Parts: sequence; structure tokens; C-alpha cells
Amino acid sequence: MKRARRTSALRTATRLLAVLAVAFGSGNAAAAKPPETAAQKAAAEKAAAELEQKRNDALRLGGEGLDLFTAGDYGAALERFKKADELVPAPTLKLRVARCLDRLARLREAAEAYRQVIAMELAPDAPEVHRRARDEAVAELTRVIEQTPVLVVTLHGAKPEQTEMELDGEPLAADRLGQPVSLDPGRHSASARHGKLVARQEVTLKRSERKLVVLRPVALATAAAAPAARASPWRTVGWVAIGLGGAALDAGIIAGLLVLTEEDDLLANCPDRRCSHAYEDDVLAFNATRTFSTASCIAGAAVLAGGAALVLLHPLPEAGGDAGVALRLGPAGGSIGGRF
Repeated sequence: MKRARRTSALRTATRLLAVLAVAFGSGNAAAAKPPETAAQKAAAEKAAAELEQKRNDALRLGGEGLDLFTAGDYGAALERFKKADELVPAPTLKLRVARCLDRLARLREAAEAYRQVIAMELAPDAPEVHRRARDEAVAELTRVIEQTPVLVVTLHGAKPEQTEMELDGEPLAADRLGQPVSLDPGRHSASARHGKLVARQEVTLKRSERKLVVLRPVALATAAAAPAARASPWRTVGWVAIGLGGAALDAGIIAGLLVLTEEDDLLANCPDRRCSHAYEDDVLAFNATRTFSTASCIAGAAVLAGGAALVLLHPLPEAGGDAGVALRLGPAGGSIGGRF
């Protein structure tokens, strides 16, 4: 009987210890992770709702952008894709931003947008469409860089450090002269001012095009003191021809210098003057530049000589002195000096 009572008491104590252990364990767990308050729960629900709203807005803007892009309205599509990417940044949206800029001929901005796509870090579980967008950006960036036109600006007849130069209204440093400058397709202007001497040229660039601009500062035109009836129109034609001939001759010389550089590069990559198909475009570009250089030099010299002859044969007489003329020809062009 006593043994039965002891067994019953032992069982009761064991159960009590188990209940206490569970109670203390539950208390520790509650202390480690306090229950979420109503305010915290409300804040979490609000944040989740805002995120969901952003995703829905981004999807809507992206869909509108796709429709506008398909319709050819690249400017409006660009704005939609930019806003969608601001809400939910994604490689696919940035890729479409770059493609809009490409269609709008804003190639330098497009290249930067493609670089942003490539630079995005993707999570290991990122969707396949995000990885594919980055791969496509690499190929399209290469194409955009190849199609970005280049302009080379040179200065003749003045010292660069003493000349104010501009390209599209922005200052052009002296160390940029003779260096290729990447620009967007379209119309561009280059100017130079050296004291009272000025020069300005405008040029239109197309995709993949390379052009050379030679700035030759000259005095600003002033009204002629003599009556217009005394001036021969052939004299004006002569001066125009001198200017055009000098510019063509300069362009031919600059192109000739470029030919020498390109020839060295080809010889280094084409043993025995035989180039592989990989250099076929370079060979075509070399031949075109060489032909342009020769034609420009010949045409420039001929026009320059003809213009000088017209000026010499149709002088403008002035009272108080005889007219004196000197014709100077050199490797960089020609000039007329003396008293007129």
C-alpha cells in the first residue's frame, strides 16, 4: 500500500516538473521573439501594399512603353520605360531605355544605358529574362559604339593656346585638336576666334561616319571703300576659289597623314600585304581615304592656282600707291599677300 502511494506521488511530481519545464520554455521563446504589435503589423501591411502598387504601376508603364515603341513613338516610350525603371529597377527596363535612345540617335546616352544594364548585379535566382537582357546589352553596346560618328577638328593659321575654340557651343580644349571626338548623328558646329580673326564650320554626321573639320580664322568682312562699280566680280570669284582650294588642299594633306597611320596598322596585321577577311573593312577604309587624299590635293591645288590667277588678273586699283601682289604656295596650302 505504501509502495503504491510512493509510485503515485512520484508520477505526480514528474508531471509537475514537465509542466514547469514547458512553461519556462515557452516563456524563454516568447522573450526571444516578442509578439508582433498591432502598429508593426500595420506598417508591414502598408509597406507590402505600397510595393505591390509600385509593381503594378511599373507593369502598366512598361506595357504602355512597349505599345509606343512598336508604334514608333520612341520619345514617349522612353519616358514610360524610365518611370517604370525608377519604380522597380530591372535589366529588362533599362535595356528598353537604351533601345529607345538608340532609335532617337542619342547614341552616347544609349551606350551609357547599355553599360548600366551590363553592370547590374543579378541574384543567383534571378529570372532568365534578366540574364538574357544583360547578354543582349553586350552585343547591342558593341554595335552602338561602332555606329557612333567621329569628328576630328584641326586649327590652321593660329596658335591653339591663343585661340578660343568651341564645339557645339561648348569649349574645345587645345589638346582635343586632331583627336577623334565621338558625337551623335546630326548637325554640329565648330568655331575658333583668334583676336579679330574668326572661323566657323558646320557639318552633318551620319551613323558610322568620320569627318574632318579644318578651322582657318580669317578677318571679318568689312565694307569696301571703293564704289561697287569699280570691283570686278571675277576678283570675288578668285578669292572664293582661293579659300576653297586651300581648304581642299589642307583636307587632302590631313587625310594623307591618316593614310600613313592606317597603312602602318595594316602592315603590322597583314604579312606580305595580304590581309585576312577580318581586315577587309579596314582595307576598304584605307583605300577610300587614300583616294580622297589624292583627289583633294589635286583638286585643291588646281582651284587654288585658278583663284590666284583671277585675283592677279583683276586687281582693284587704289589711289596713293601701286598694287603689289605676292603668291606663296607651301605644303599646308597657299596664300596671297601684298597691297591691293
